[in-house]
Amino acid sequence: MDTTTAKPRYCVEGDWQEADFLVLAAGARNQLLPETRALERDELEMTQGYFVPQTSDSITIKFLPHFEGYIWSFPRCDHLSVGICGSMSSHTSTELRSHLQTFVEKHAIQTEGAKFLQVTCCPSPKERTLSERNVIGKNWALIGDAAAWWIL
Repeated sequence: MDTTTAKPRYCVEGDWQEADFLVLAAGARNQLLPETRALERDELEMTQGYFVPQTSDSITIKFLPHFEGYIWSFPRCDHLSVGICGSMSSHTSTELRSHLQTFVEKHAIQTEGAKFLQVTCCPSPKERTLSERNVIGKNWALIGDAAAWWIL
């Protein structure tokens, strides 16, 4: 991408195109423009979870002592979303998996046949992230994870 001209340009497979304005949804770790910066490790979370083929009538959210993050169980129409997220700079994926396993066992959630997911870089912005990091320029803007705007 080149945002130094009046109209920004972007290249796909060697073919340069011009636009009036670029909106970039490129993930939390990408730094596609020199006007911004990639998110740092302490501004990211990792997430693990299951899509469980069962339903429930209640939402459960659990906060653990001395743990930057939380565990959830959210019912959907045809499955249960059960997972954990935690700070990448404070916790390991093994630690998350252990806490999640304890949670599903305590709540008698059957994970056999469930689809397991692991995402290693969800934004978890600090005050400095939101106040000092550029997410918009004269002819471009970041959205979603790229802008550290992670919405559940």
